[in-house]
Amino acid sequence: MVPRLRLAGWSLEFRPTALVHHRHRETLPSLLGAVARYGAGARWLNRRYPRTSPRWPLGRGLSGAARDAVGAAARGRWEPEIYRGIDGLGLIAHNLGDLAGNEVRS
Repeated sequence: MVPRLRLAGWSLEFRPTALVHHRHRETLPSLLGAVARYGAGARWLNRRYPRTSPRWPLGRGLSGAARDAVGAAARGRWEPEIYRGIDGLGLIAHNLGDLAGNEVRS
């Protein structure tokens, strides 16, 4: 199978000296904003290549995050509960980004 980039005429090569820098988000609003933008990008990707990046399962994801958070709290483990709560917020942000999209509005 030939990757879509090669079919589009891109020449791909391995560059051992190439660097990638990923900025870690330091605040929850910054993280959720980035996840919402990923959701908007996923919407564009799905328009261009259907079914390549489906919307994250909000209902099932939130119920799972809530179940896990309650279970962690019942065991007295607060850190996992907090992170599962953040997962739930991320699901909401991604879905909102997908709904909003990234089309240019005039």
